Amino acid sequence: MINLILKKYRNLFNISPEAKVFIIGGGEVFEKYDDYITWLQKTNLRENNNSWKTWLTNKLEYKNYQVIRINMPNSLNAHYEEWLIWFQKYLPNINNSDVLIGHSLGGIFLAKYLSSDHKLLKKLSSVHLVAAPFNYCYDFNTKKTTLPNVSKIHLYQSFDDKIVKYKDSLLEVYSQNKNNQTNLHDFSNYGHFLIPVFPELFNNIILS
Repeated sequence: MINLILKKYRNLFNISPEAKVFIIGGGEVFEKYDDYITWLQKTNLRENNNSWKTWLTNKLEYKNYQVIRINMPNSLNAHYEEWLIWFQKYLPNINNSDVLIGHSLGGIFLAKYLSSDHKLLKKLSSVHLVAAPFNYCYDFNTKKTTLPNVSKIHLYQSFDDKIVKYKDSLLEVYSQNKNNQTNLHDFSNYGHFLIPVFPELFNNIILS
């Protein structure tokens, strides 16, 4: 309710947002179409529980950020090329001081994309990759690409993540770099970050 009142107030007086925050969630990937069909047959329906993405949106909007949650195409059988086409439609709207957040497959997607688009990375305020895997995601793999080693990048991983194991995470790869400049944030009990609130991420965005 308070956020709606603030939006009306800012629109009335033409107050520009502090910055835009783009959020890309996760998805599923399969090597073969038959694997996808088998997964559909065996997977139970999931409840749409409130996640930190909803909580973060409300917190940031209260601070006068504009939050855009990008719904990538075919997230249950994702392909990098399809996600790339869709993401590129948002590029004209990404300006200096904006923020990118990727969770899980969204994290490895941004890592792979920013490995080649350094101009976009330079104008961003910060990039936050949460529970991002490093490998085994087929055409999303970053094994042959290198994400720039800069301080505006934040990586988050939990030791008890059963979906993206710590040893397979992008954070673990960067932790092996003696000259690492990225911000590494590890946790003991956040799992795959399917959590209702994420204050550490919020604070890092505000301080960036």
